[in-house]
Amino acid sequence: MSDATWTECTVSDLVEGHFCGPSPDCEERPIFEDAEWGVLKTTAITWGGWDETAHKVLPKAFWNKNELEVRDGDVLVTKAGPRHRVGVVCHVTSTRRQLIVSGKMIGLRPRLDLVEPSVMAGLIAREIPQKWIHDRTTGMAESQVNFANGVLLNTPLRLPPLNEQRQIAKILATVRASIQDTEAVIAKLKALKHGLLHDLLTRGIDANGELRPPRTEAPHLYKQSSLGWIPKDWASERLGRLALKIVDGVHQTPRYVSAGIPFITIKNLTASQDISFASLNYISARDHREFCKRADPKPGDVLVTKDGTLGVARIVHDAHPEFSIFVSVAQIRPDVTRLLPHLLLAFFDSEHYHAQMGAQSGGSGLKHIHLEQFREFVIPLPPLDEQTVICKGIADADQSIEKEESTLNELAKLSVGLTDDLLTGRVRVTPLLEAAAL
Repeated sequence: MSDATWTECTVSDLVEGHFCGPSPDCEERPIFEDAEWGVLKTTAITWGGWDETAHKVLPKAFWNKNELEVRDGDVLVTKAGPRHRVGVVCHVTSTRRQLIVSGKMIGLRPRLDLVEPSVMAGLIAREIPQKWIHDRTTGMAESQVNFANGVLLNTPLRLPPLNEQRQIAKILATVRASIQDTEAVIAKLKALKHGLLHDLLTRGIDANGELRPPRTEAPHLYKQSSLGWIPKDWASERLGRLALKIVDGVHQTPRYVSAGIPFITIKNLTASQDISFASLNYISARDHREFCKRADPKPGDVLVTKDGTLGVARIVHDAHPEFSIFVSVAQIRPDVTRLLPHLLLAFFDSEHYHAQMGAQSGGSGLKHIHLEQFREFVIPLPPLDEQTVICKGIADADQSIEKEESTLNELAKLSVGLTDDLLTGRVRVTPLLEAAAL
C-alpha cells in the first residue's frame, strides 16, 4: 500500500485550469484545410488512449478559440453520454493544432510542478475516483448521464511524490510504446492483407501456386466479365445461384430471458473479428425453435449485417453454440460444391462487393441491404481447387494478424495491471526499477 509520503488532494489542486467547449452542429468530416478548426468527438477519449482523428470540422463562428485548444500533456475526461462512456480518461501525448474540446468533455491542464499528466490520468481512472464521479452523475436514463465540472474537480486522489511519479510515468510510457509498436504492426499487416485480397480475387493462384502475373504483363490469361478482367478459367456468378439459402432473422423483437439461447444482432458481428458471444441477450428454447423455421444458422453458413454497418460478414463455426439471429442479420448458406464459405467471406471484404454496393446506393448512403440485393451480388468464381488455395492464403494472413492482436491483448492486460499496482502503491516503483536493472 502507499505510505505516508503520498498526499491526499483533489483534481483541482493539481491543475492550472480546466475548460469545456461548445457542441454546435458540424459537418460530419475531419479538418481538410490548415485554416479550419475541429471539435473532438467523445470517441477521441478511450480507455485505450487518445485518438485525434475522432473530430469534426467546426463552423467558422467557433474557430480561433485558443483557450479551448487541446495541447500535448492535457488530460481529457468525458462528462456526458451513455453511462459506460462517462468518466473515461486519457492523456494527450501529442496532437495536431486547432482541435478543441466539446461540451461533452472536460480538458484539464496539469501543473507539471506537482503531477505527471500520465499519472494524473491514471489516478482519475482508478476505482475510487471513478466511483466518486459516477455516484454524482445525473440523468433520466443510463443511456444519457452527465456530471458537473465541479464533480471532477473535487474528485479525491492519493498522490505519490513527484520523483516517484516520474519513475512511474517512465514505466508506463515504455509499456505504452510497446502497445503502439504492436498496433503499428497490426495496421501494416492489415494493409498487406487488403492488397493480398485484391490480388487473390482479381488474379488468383496459378498451377505453380503463385499469383498469376497481372493482365498488363499477361493479357492472354484474362477475359472480360461483369466484374472487369478476371482469369480465363474463372466464372462470375450471382450469389443467388451459388447459395442454398439466403434468409434473414426473426422480424419481431423477441421476449428476452435471463438465460437461454443466444440471440445474435448486428453488435455481435461488429464487436470483434468473430461472432461475439461476450455481450448477449437470450431467448427461450421454445422461441428459438419457432425462429428457426425462418433462419437456422449452421457451421459453414456466413452471417452478414444488412442494416446499419453493412456487409460485415462472419462464418459460423463448430465451436459456436446454437443461436438465433435478428432481422438485421442475413444468413447465407453457400453450395460448397461451387463456393467455399471462406471465399464468400472474402468477397464481403473485397472491392468487388464495395463497388456493387456503391453502384446500388448511387452515393446516397445506403443503410439497408434487401435479401434480393444479396441474391444479385456477382461473385468471382475460381475453380474449387483454386478457391482452396486462395482461402489458405487469406487464412495465413489472418493468422499473422491474430498473433499480433493476441500480443496486443496481453500488453493491454499488463498495462492495466501494472498501472493499478503502481498507482495504488501495491507495487513500489523503486524496487521494480532495481529488479529490472539486474
